[in-house]
Amino acid sequence: DYLDGRWARKISGVSVFGQLLDPLADKVLICAAFICFVAWDQIVPAWIVVILIAREFMVTGLRLLSASQGKIIAAGRWGKHKMIWQIIVIAIIILGAACRDELLPLFLQGPVLDDFLTTYYHPLFRLVTTAIAALVTLLTVVSGTIYFWRYKDWVLKDA
Repeated sequence: DYLDGRWARKISGVSVFGQLLDPLADKVLICAAFICFVAWDQIVPAWIVVILIAREFMVTGLRLLSASQGKIIAAGRWGKHKMIWQIIVIAIIILGAACRDELLPLFLQGPVLDDFLTTYYHPLFRLVTTAIAALVTLLTVVSGTIYFWRYKDWVLKDA
């Protein structure tokens, strides 16, 4: 994604299609990861994912509506920060799960591993993943609010 963006800017090949498709592809990947976390042992609570997806649908809807009227709304700074933090949270969750499933069994086995996972790791992992996912959800809501606030006059004009 980063290299694609750099290449497009280098050759001045930024297109309207690319401006719409690139953020949409990002949203699909992020939402898919968070949906998998819900399906995968409820690593992330479903309410968090519902909020994330709702924001993405709303912002994408605004962008598509504006594009249909010839106005391109580029991604803003807050949206880019949100995306970076979502990727960081996804990486932390995957690393935490990999540690649980692959690394810990190298050092602990049998009942000791089961006891450690049940008593310490699972509660801490769930607490940490819920906390960081909630924080990124807050950032998601803030960035969506800023997005709509920035274009409120345009949105309300057609209401």
